[in-house]
Amino acid sequence: MKNTRTRKTLELITATTVLFGGTVLNAQENSEQNKTQAVQSQSKVVIFKKKEKININSVFRNEINHKVPKELVEYITKDTKLKKGLYLKEFSLISATEIQDKNIEGWERHIYRITLASKKTNKSKDFFKVLFINTKNGLIATKLLNYKSKTNYGKISRDTKEKLDPNTKIASKLKKYGALSGLYKNDTAHLVAGNRGATHKIAVFSNPMCPHCIKYTPELIEESRRNPNILAIYHYGINFVGDKTSEILNRIHIANEQSESPQDIVLSLYKIGDRVRISRIKDPEKILKMVEAEANVKLLFSPKDLFSDKVTQVINADKKAMQNAKVKKTPTIIVDGEREIDRNIYKKFLKKKTK
Repeated sequence: MKNTRTRKTLELITATTVLFGGTVLNAQENSEQNKTQAVQSQSKVVIFKKKEKININSVFRNEINHKVPKELVEYITKDTKLKKGLYLKEFSLISATEIQDKNIEGWERHIYRITLASKKTNKSKDFFKVLFINTKNGLIATKLLNYKSKTNYGKISRDTKEKLDPNTKIASKLKKYGALSGLYKNDTAHLVAGNRGATHKIAVFSNPMCPHCIKYTPELIEESRRNPNILAIYHYGINFVGDKTSEILNRIHIANEQSESPQDIVLSLYKIGDRVRISRIKDPEKILKMVEAEANVKLLFSPKDLFSDKVTQVINADKKAMQNAKVKKTPTIIVDGEREIDRNIYKKFLKKKTK
């Protein structure tokens, strides 16, 4: 007598992890070998279960001009796991992009917004789900990794979420905490480029040792200096948690601005930031000399002055401004009083000038 239970289980197995030992588990090949591979790789195996009937036409929304196979729609809506008391209100395709990797051809990354609602209160909440689709081979994957380049294609960055769904943008919430007031102070410790009466004021939370900041912040400052009546840049130095070295760089910047004869060193801080990070230099005197050599100036304060009460007061105030503004990463910019996720928005301001 045949084991019908085993046979039915095998028919229901579908692959949800793309690469296993360099091969792909195909959803159409329901074999004992696939079952063994899936168990060995400890990947998630989706087993379809009978659930409440879902009116797919009323649930699924395609918010972009992208063809989605009917079979895929049925799979993603029926496979949504629901907790007791919840129902699937909407399942929306909001983004579909082709994976740009020559080693993984034919795959698309789909981002869906799942709206779940309470049966009692009808209150709803949105979640994001990433699925990888290969329509040619009929494959669906919940994870897509390139273990050689250590690239995880399934991660949704905070910026991407805010771009896809304006409701998640936190700019409107910042005013509630009073985070934006006082960022554009008329003091020399923060205004590093442009005029105070410039058309657009940008507060940038940046770190001289952050790889992204090293490229972005100097470009922003230089554009402001070329267009001082359009852009005014207010610099807030942020150090990584527990990283005393980047704090020393920020203290050098503040001590310089507070000195009797301030020098133009802000760009030099970013030029040596990478070297300081790689060499792990922590001696304030050595770092101070590196700044002087890079900027070709003589700074009129000592390493001891970096830890004065006056400098520490600004450091603590900047940390508080960062916390109030809910800054979680660098660089982060506040443009004309609002949180802005498009860091290159200043280029649009400059284009208007040329028209």
